[in-house]
Amino acid sequence: QAENLFHQALEIERDLLGELAPDHAETLGQFAIMKGEARQFEEAFEIVEKIGQLQETNFGYNSREYASNLRKKARIYTDQGDYRAAVQVKREIVTITEAYSGTNSAFYAAALNNLALSVLDAHEANTDTTQEAEELMDQALAINAQLPDIDKDEYIAHLGNYSAIMLEQRNYEKALEYRLRPLELTRELYGEDHLEYALELEHASQIYSWSGDHDKASPLLAAAEKIVVASVSEDHPRYRD
Repeated sequence: QAENLFHQALEIERDLLGELAPDHAETLGQFAIMKGEARQFEEAFEIVEKIGQLQETNFGYNSREYASNLRKKARIYTDQGDYRAAVQVKREIVTITEAYSGTNSAFYAAALNNLALSVLDAHEANTDTTQEAEELMDQALAINAQLPDIDKDEYIAHLGNYSAIMLEQRNYEKALEYRLRPLELTRELYGEDHLEYALELEHASQIYSWSGDHDKASPLLAAAEKIVVASVSEDHPRYRD
């Protein structure tokens, strides 16, 4: 019944906006993703292929609209478990994004980041290595770092996410590299007495501990605990932790 209602909504939207309207294409793309999640992959791919033909005809191959549809195609391949195919589609997205936005844009950095994640998925399926993913992450971070309107909190979050990904790969050296950079940025943003800085100290301490370097882990954890004790009351959850 839900699918029938979605079909009705699509028909109404198409009649109101036209089949070529960006909003209608986006809704249709979401329907394709829903089909993929339901493991109806043949229908899902038929929908994204139809959208792709329309987007290429109306906006061109090297357009943001065409790349957006390819991201949905990659998502469906991932849901299907075909990580190699997802990687190939995301490589195509990187090429298209470079064409319409250049290599020093947030769009290009995001495309590199998404490719890196798919390369890691492929690695987990024993079809690739992590070295390329690390290089892509570093490239994306370098682009974001030089953007004039960068959101530093968002940049710190990206570094933290990359560190967590490297931990999953048991690459402690790279995980620590990604974690020490937000530690310094957080200190610059908030100061050495802030709870956010304490949290970054705890993260770095954990990585040192997991890698077996307890001599470096202990001072960081002690510094974090000192900040927490000085910053919150005894009944605060962070104090009790």
